[in-house]
Amino acid sequence: MTDSILNEFPFFSILPSFFAIGLVLWTRQVVISLFIGLVLGGILVKGGVALGIEQALDWCVSVFQSKSSTRVILFSSMVGGWLSLTHEMNGLTSLSALLSQKVKIKTQRQVRVFSFLIGCGVFLESSLTCLVAGTVSGPLYDRLKLGRLQLAYLIDATSAPICILIPLNGWGAYLVGLLESQGVQSPVETLVASIFYNFYAWGAVLVAGVFAWKGFFWGPLKDQSVEFKNKLQKQEDSIDPFGVIQILGSLFILFFGVIGGLWITGKGDLMKGSGSTSVFWAIFAATVFSLILWRWKRGKLDQGVDFFFKGTGEFLPLSVLMIFAFAIGEMSTSLQTGPIVAEFLQGSLSSSLFPAGLFITASIVAFSTGTSWGTFALLIPIAAPMATPELFPLYLGAVLSGGVFGDHASPLSDTTIIASLSAQVEPYDHVRTQIPYAGLGGVFALGLFLGIGLLL
Repeated sequence: MTDSILNEFPFFSILPSFFAIGLVLWTRQVVISLFIGLVLGGILVKGGVALGIEQALDWCVSVFQSKSSTRVILFSSMVGGWLSLTHEMNGLTSLSALLSQKVKIKTQRQVRVFSFLIGCGVFLESSLTCLVAGTVSGPLYDRLKLGRLQLAYLIDATSAPICILIPLNGWGAYLVGLLESQGVQSPVETLVASIFYNFYAWGAVLVAGVFAWKGFFWGPLKDQSVEFKNKLQKQEDSIDPFGVIQILGSLFILFFGVIGGLWITGKGDLMKGSGSTSVFWAIFAATVFSLILWRWKRGKLDQGVDFFFKGTGEFLPLSVLMIFAFAIGEMSTSLQTGPIVAEFLQGSLSSSLFPAGLFITASIVAFSTGTSWGTFALLIPIAAPMATPELFPLYLGAVLSGGVFGDHASPLSDTTIIASLSAQVEPYDHVRTQIPYAGLGGVFALGLFLGIGLLL
């Protein structure tokens, strides 16, 4: 019966994801809303409420069959533990005081631009971008009375967009592999050529840069009352040399740990390395370094371990949220959400609307599944046979733009969750306040794809 319903009404397959996202925005209960969406998807697959709940739980369990997803979940938990240790060792407040006194970051514009530039400069891995920019900039935002939701937006807007515009990382390796699998003759050249047409990534970075420089924020992102007040954060003006060593040493380990991880897992080729493995190794090494310093200066290792687990406990809700977000992706695969949307596009648009159609389709798929990489894997094989060699960079740019846009705006995206974690704001508030700005970049990209398509 269920199969016949989905065969007759194939677009029912997108309902669970969009219902879950709508419920998130309406109720602000993110975890509960995502699980209800999973149950609804399970009902469509199995045909009954009890069986639907069972299927929803199975999707959650199946998340851990993916080593990459498991590493990202563990990474998120360990970030909480590392941040707790960093706080107790006065690392964050000491770094904030050091930057204010030595680097002369004194104005709100300077700290916004500072966080924007960090986001643009750390292009090795999107999770690392969020973590470094959020950790370094957060205390400065507090000191200068800037909203941390603005920080969450700026680091999220410069994570995936920058990684795909400067693909000297795992993103580039992944995309080159997908292009090779489609028989593209010069995959690296094709990817480089598509960068010009990645209009959403350019638009997202441009919009974020303008707002960082000018401070033109509107609506709830300007309202400080919506912010999550971080209980771990405490203002101190003094510089603790021990805290400075801990935070700078940890950031050094994180940055070069990711480079080393990419080099090792890529067998000497950074572009072929595993991003999830690299950031997991790096946060593990930074945590070990912090615990060694704790033992050296404080003497009681068990107390440091207690603070670490206290931090992981406080970030446990975000880890559960990430599990459900990945499970939504599993559900979408089972329901064939992406292929159904793509098939509709292929059979209903004229060639002049293909670039805009690919952008919209990729946006819908990425928004409803929370994964840009999964969207690329689904739509690049569809875009490849639709285009001539001359037009393929444009079509590829449309797919990549839509994937990044949908992922950027989606509450199911791991990057969205990690940006919230790093800036220490509620994921719901981050999603709700950044959507208008992401939408501005999306309209910019859609307009360009429509214009270019009509000129072909």
